[in-house]
Amino acid sequence: MKRIALLLLIGLCGTAAYAGTVWDYSPISTDAVCCWENQTAAQNFADNFTLSANTHLTGFNLFTGNFPPGGTYNVHLYADSGGGVPFGPPLVSEDVTASSFTFYGTLGGNAIYEVSLPISIDVMGGVQYWIGASGNGFEAGQVSLLGPGDPGDAQMAQFSGQTFQFMTQVGDQSYQLIGNPSGGTTPEPSSLTLIGIGIAGLYRPLRRRLGR
Repeated sequence: MKRIALLLLIGLCGTAAYAGTVWDYSPISTDAVCCWENQTAAQNFADNFTLSANTHLTGFNLFTGNFPPGGTYNVHLYADSGGGVPFGPPLVSEDVTASSFTFYGTLGGNAIYEVSLPISIDVMGGVQYWIGASGNGFEAGQVSLLGPGDPGDAQMAQFSGQTFQFMTQVGDQSYQLIGNPSGGTTPEPSSLTLIGIGIAGLYRPLRRRLGR
């Protein structure tokens, strides 16, 4: 009986520790538009998300048409301005190595790959954030979603380096967030970004799409 109780306890603990998909903007059918130039020090992207509970994020899945990977990726988290756009410098910026790089499928005539990026980020429930991932010194490529299956608002935030440029209407960033509920203590984004921060974006560089 004691052995059974112990095994049951281990099973419950394993279930509690499991991290699942908490945000899913994965490519759907022909809605996948491939691929936009996506490098950390140049053009890159982020999209908004809001989770219902405090969550510890453990993974970011990037969808790309570029193979093979060329180095570390930067995962960046931004606050919201309160007006529906990213605001200030990143709250979190993590350089990570992909834990896997797998073929996802052929969508819209393009071979799409899923890049699994391990992260460790706490976010608060009910707070809007902006998150993205880009290549450090190599072309990571970013799939966007545009069509009847697009779950978002058909736009994502475009950056030049860490500077927000404008909302580009080429579809939503295609990505997934992996995590589990937690007692995350990430401060309210506004408290980290109001001092000495102005919204940038006085010029609008051309969006660049990779030649295919």
